[in-house]
Amino acid sequence: MKKILLFIPLLISCIAVKGQWNGATPIVTTSNTTAKTAPVAINDGNGNMIIAWVDARNSATTGTDIYIQKINKDGTLPWGAEKIVCNAAEGQSNVSLTSDGAGGAILVWDDNRNSATTGTDIYGQRVNASGNILWAANGVIIANGDDTQTSAILSMINATEAVIVWRDSRRLVPKPSNPTEFVRDQDPFANKILISDGSKQWGANDIQLSDALGTQTELAILPDGNNGIFIVWTDPSGTPTLTSDRDIFGQRLNNSGTKLWATSSTIGLPLISVAGIQQTASIALDGAGGLVAVFSDARSGTNGGSDIYAQRFDSNGAKVWVNDVKVVDAIGFQSNPYVVNSNNEFVCIWSDPRATNRNIYAQKLDLSGTLKWTPSGGTALDGIAICTATGNQPTSSTFSGVVLQGDGLGGAFIVWDDARGTDNGVYSQYINTTGAIQFAANGLLVSDATGNQRTPVIIADGSGGFITAWTDSRTSTNGEIYAARISSTGTLPVTYTSFTATKNTLNEVSLVWNIASEINTDEYLIERKGETGDFITIGSLKAQQLNTYSFTDKNPLLGNNYYRIKAKDFDATLSYSDVKTVQIDALNSDAISVYPNPTSDRLNITINKAGNYQIKFVDQSGRVVLEKAIELNSGLNDLGVSLSSFSAGTYYLTLTNQLNYIAKKIIKI
Repeated sequence: MKKILLFIPLLISCIAVKGQWNGATPIVTTSNTTAKTAPVAINDGNGNMIIAWVDARNSATTGTDIYIQKINKDGTLPWGAEKIVCNAAEGQSNVSLTSDGAGGAILVWDDNRNSATTGTDIYGQRVNASGNILWAANGVIIANGDDTQTSAILSMINATEAVIVWRDSRRLVPKPSNPTEFVRDQDPFANKILISDGSKQWGANDIQLSDALGTQTELAILPDGNNGIFIVWTDPSGTPTLTSDRDIFGQRLNNSGTKLWATSSTIGLPLISVAGIQQTASIALDGAGGLVAVFSDARSGTNGGSDIYAQRFDSNGAKVWVNDVKVVDAIGFQSNPYVVNSNNEFVCIWSDPRATNRNIYAQKLDLSGTLKWTPSGGTALDGIAICTATGNQPTSSTFSGVVLQGDGLGGAFIVWDDARGTDNGVYSQYINTTGAIQFAANGLLVSDATGNQRTPVIIADGSGGFITAWTDSRTSTNGEIYAARISSTGTLPVTYTSFTATKNTLNEVSLVWNIASEINTDEYLIERKGETGDFITIGSLKAQQLNTYSFTDKNPLLGNNYYRIKAKDFDATLSYSDVKTVQIDALNSDAISVYPNPTSDRLNITINKAGNYQIKFVDQSGRVVLEKAIELNSGLNDLGVSLSSFSAGTYYLTLTNQLNYIAKKIIKI
């Protein structure tokens, strides 16, 4: 039996697991049976998450499309339903996004709409803080040269401009084994765009960063703080005069697109080029005009595999540390490092199989390259174990299932998908500035709902915690996306153990929720929505340190009613229950008539369906002002109700029996 502890469904449904949100709230309200994959997310600048993904709901017609949504830190969805970014023909994939500097986002993706002529192209779009699409419908063309342009990434470099970098196979080159044959390698290209309209600023032909043999991969970029961009990549051929295996290369472009490193070279600057394979570099700004790179390195070949190394580079691309710094020295292949700047120190994590399974370890370096964390009973080169549970962490060998977010104090939050259980779940950990683990050993459970949870994303919430979201298969394979907000303590203001919604014989809906813990909780708000529209509050109960609370909705809507409980703390923190659905069936339209309406006195009710009925009038505050039971025979039944004692206003008439329900708005004048 799996347990859902605390999270928000972003499908996208949302549940908060051991975090600031608790329960399931649909985010993608129109589709939860088709795959949502490859999510990417940014902070909107105010601690709220903007998330985009590849969506297969229209795969039979337009192929996979790009969608986007925003989740506020309180778990609400200010944009309403998710937004379509692009649903052009032939499919879109490989979405990436960055902030637009104004509370919105700029997106780029692979696009196949012109596959018959130019192959795969790069398109882009801007979505503002309100969720409005600002550029041309279905995006503007960024790169559409011959053959394939793919895997674009981008970064805002100032308030009006952003730089996009991608892999491009427009160039034909002789095949090394047979110079009379030609092949298309993928080279890194770049261009600058205006945030206002997406127009290219460095020319229609773009800027080629390297023309080295083979395909340059694992692109990484960062703004240089001077209206330019740092670019780092893996080169499969290495430096021709030094090595013949994979090395780390880089380039810096100024605001005009001029190359500032290795200006006379056509292959970029070799940043790390020694014997053995160097690859999968992750980079972080160093706060002093340069950057720190952490990478997988097989130069020593010790302990049967590769190690993790680091180096710091100044603004000119020169090494700051005399020697490359070995970060870990353990058995097996340590790989796929990930680094963030946290208070101008550099927290990194990596994939580590030293105990057979794939696990996660961490280390921190300061500006001088000194390793800062030493585990109890070990050495700094052992690293700090983030998770060594059974199964693989993360589930993918590419490390795509783990994310890292600095806490701004020298520590970091880590979230990963985890194969320790029957299905893949999501776990998190917080390591503080001293290297001490703050959550439970091997991670705080975020979600282990039925089905697999994978590929989390993360942002800081601006209040010392973080928001994470992931693809979720509890309804269908990757059919949803859920999210959670988790504090730095990993504790919840309120923990729901159960929530039920049940229709009684009067077609009223009884809501009951049980609480495991209730800390600093002020009140519970009962929320309901119909098939359309947003959740609205239909009642409230003050928190009283009880184990069980209940509320009855005496006037539900026709059709599906969706209910959730929203716990509100004294500090305005919100925690949500999951969502329950109750269907209320209506009488046939020809079975009842109510007239006259509006009325000043007598209201006639005609019913031609036999049964035992409950008649009820409810005022706008929810107070029952008249209630009576009647038995009706077959044929036409004509009832008369006097409203002479009612005050002028709006009332709701309900007639219910075991099978039928009708609700009418009545105006008393």
